[in-house]
Amino acid sequence: MFTRVLFSLPIIALLATSASAQTVSDSTFGPTSGWTSAMIQNTTTPPSSATFTEIVPATGGFLGNVSGAGPYRQTTMTYQDGGIQVAHIYGAYTYSAATAGVSIAGLNFSYALIKFLPAGNTLSDAFAPLLLQNDTYYAAGSNSGTTPPYDGVFFQNSWETGSSTGSFSHVLIASDFVNVGGVGLVNALGPGPTHPDFSCTGAPIQFGYLTANSNLDFSSRLPR
Repeated sequence: MFTRVLFSLPIIALLATSASAQTVSDSTFGPTSGWTSAMIQNTTTPPSSATFTEIVPATGGFLGNVSGAGPYRQTTMTYQDGGIQVAHIYGAYTYSAATAGVSIAGLNFSYALIKFLPAGNTLSDAFAPLLLQNDTYYAAGSNSGTTPPYDGVFFQNSWETGSSTGSFSHVLIASDFVNVGGVGLVNALGPGPTHPDFSCTGAPIQFGYLTANSNLDFSSRLPR
């Protein structure tokens, strides 16, 4: 018996609020859209039980504020007892403050997501905005970035929309993001510092999101 949980996102957008604001967004999620995913935490028993898959259904998403319209990115996590975190990065866009000559004053983001799961389970799940800088993943957490996970309150089997000003109550700054892993690493922090560098001398940044699940209750397992 394994636990299976599905996360889906039809759109994610982050805005660098600075002297020269820029928007990063995607609502197609197709095979050439530039998304990559990697498992960065695996505390399951046994570790080999944890896997994830990605598909992009052509319909059923949330497009133009219409539920059930357009494509969406769907993540399925399969694992036994423990926890799993998967980083998703939009590689089609990179912001370089050094090249632009403009630091990042803050980031605003919006999203729509859904959780596919039968009622009556005891699984814990969460979502977070994610940055990649210097081979280090940074996830936005509560309590000024000191307490991931992030946004774990979203609807089961129906689309929910949110934003940083709603979920986090403010535009996100560097200290809201914390080091949660590194490229090619599992269960280890990345090589970068605790928080990303939003200054004009900071390394290039890519944007995305993190999905997380955990289950410590054998009775809540679902058939594979």
